[in-house]
Amino acid sequence: LMNYLFGCSFATHVGRCTKGLYISLLETRHALLVILDTEGLLSVEARDDVFDKQVALMTMACSDLVIVNNRGELGRHVGDLFQVCLFALYHLKLARISPAIGFVLQCLSMVNQQQQYEWVATVKRSLEDSVQELQQKEKPHSFKLQDLVFLDSESIFVMPSAFNDDVQFGLQVSRPTNLYALKALQLREKVFQWIARAKASQKQRFAETADGADIPSTGSSGSSVFASLSQWYDHARTVWQTLSMCGTD
Repeated sequence: LMNYLFGCSFATHVGRCTKGLYISLLETRHALLVILDTEGLLSVEARDDVFDKQVALMTMACSDLVIVNNRGELGRHVGDLFQVCLFALYHLKLARISPAIGFVLQCLSMVNQQQQYEWVATVKRSLEDSVQELQQKEKPHSFKLQDLVFLDSESIFVMPSAFNDDVQFGLQVSRPTNLYALKALQLREKVFQWIARAKASQKQRFAETADGADIPSTGSSGSSVFASLSQWYDHARTVWQTLSMCGTD
């Protein structure tokens, strides 16, 4: 998916093709984009549950947008993973960004909009429940879900299958579809819309509070929090070192 969206060169094949976390840089006229590609999480091929959570936390603490590339419909396991991440993000105070979360559901073609909204609403409710648990130990209503992550009913995009199976000279072959490429272009526009809405929401939250003091650990009011690639790298290294030291705690 990242290859279609941003012209990356990440390796692709059937099964797990990414081990750990890969990084690609895309320089545009306006910005330098850092694109992270993680190995498949919550799958039978994943290393272990702890590593899944560490990688998910790493991406959430270092990104403006986290794209959850899911094959098929959203399941409860996605919400459960993000619940753990919210607790860790809040208590470890690692995040300098309130990332947007976007769900991309692969290999789905006949899903109505109402069903999409319901899937996102289910995940959002589970995260709001987590925030309420955190608030019981903190100042009442001192922060909201959007202070940690941004998620709304539009945070979902459905993609068709990337390949069509066919038979040629007695052999089964798979060819990329033009529809998938077209949808990837539409998704690219959606990606930047997700980021823009998240930053606008964060800016509004800062304006609603006197000086942003009640908003937990998420940097400035919507502008880039990293002046250079080296600053981002230093932050990412600190995040991973902290997660590695915490281990299973």
